[in-house]
Amino acid sequence: MNQNQRPHSRQKTTGSGTAGVGKGSQVNTGSRPVGSGGRTPNAPAPAPQRGAGPQRASTGLACTVGGKKLSLKSLLILGLAVIVLFVAIRSCGGGRISDYSDYTGYDTYPESVYTPSTSSTYTPSTSTTLYGNYPSIGQTTAITTPASYDAANYSVSNDARGKYYKPSGDGDETVTIMLYMCGTDLESKYGMASKDLQEMLNATVSDRVNLIVETGGCKQWKNKVISNQKNEIYKIEDDGLRRLESNFGTAAMTDPNNLTKFIKYCESNYEADRYMLIFWDHGGGSLSGYGYDEKNPEKSSMTLSKINSALAAAKDEDGDQIYFDVIGFDACLMATLETAFVTERYADYLLASEETEPGTGWYYTDWLTELSRDPEIPT
Repeated sequence: MNQNQRPHSRQKTTGSGTAGVGKGSQVNTGSRPVGSGGRTPNAPAPAPQRGAGPQRASTGLACTVGGKKLSLKSLLILGLAVIVLFVAIRSCGGGRISDYSDYTGYDTYPESVYTPSTSSTYTPSTSTTLYGNYPSIGQTTAITTPASYDAANYSVSNDARGKYYKPSGDGDETVTIMLYMCGTDLESKYGMASKDLQEMLNATVSDRVNLIVETGGCKQWKNKVISNQKNEIYKIEDDGLRRLESNFGTAAMTDPNNLTKFIKYCESNYEADRYMLIFWDHGGGSLSGYGYDEKNPEKSSMTLSKINSALAAAKDEDGDQIYFDVIGFDACLMATLETAFVTERYADYLLASEETEPGTGWYYTDWLTELSRDPEIPT
């Protein structure tokens, strides 16, 4: 596959690229660490480059720009125009928007999440509930919680089909999460897959939650355990990362047959009351679909048509279709109407981003812990 045609949308914002996930970091099959833990912060804005800007003239109060001298009056007018433009951009939300964009989508944050500069007057409490956009640097308007946000809207159209997953309410339900992790350059360059695996290991995972991960599609993993030669399968457990399959083949992670094989493996070995499927990689939306396999660059991405065929072929040993409570894309641009038309046939909920994702992708620790506390928690 031509690299110029592969999905480029999920841009990992990493600063130095491998901060905290050095090549010597560990993934032990009987212990917790994968990388060094923690999430890579947003990179600072690049420093302005010194160019051939206005040069100070040798005599008089004038500058030369493009071979023409500007008088003091012209310079004052130019300077005033620049100031007005800067103020306009800031007032419209331009420039550096927020130090908290990595956390968009979460409701409650501890105070430690926020590191506003001294120019910000916003000081959140230790359990402030926020909605919508989070404060920009320098923002002085207080954020309030409208009464309409006090409760989520669970209403469903009368024309909607019945849910595939219906909680039994008996308190002993089990969940199997199938995480399809194509590491690609997000891992080989930036160690982002290792980071997310560490976030999963940081969660408290109960024995009623089976978190199964297939790894592949990456030339070099930023840890000492996951193979770059063959696809492998791991299980995230509360006491560490356990390898289930050291050789799950060498098929491209964008091959729909490989996805079907993985789903069937998870259902057969970890049958559960509730299934979730998560795609991890780049995303290109309705046009190019999901994924880029770094080891198989000649293979195309998994288009929506291919995703549909993979899900349609995922049947249990009795020939019954495997349905999901959630199909999610930890990838960019996949929250499209076309994606919804495909996934609606096999899942109750689609969890995806209509925009490009922040560099660190999903944050896994907290929601996995909450799911372990209550495997019947509403989606």
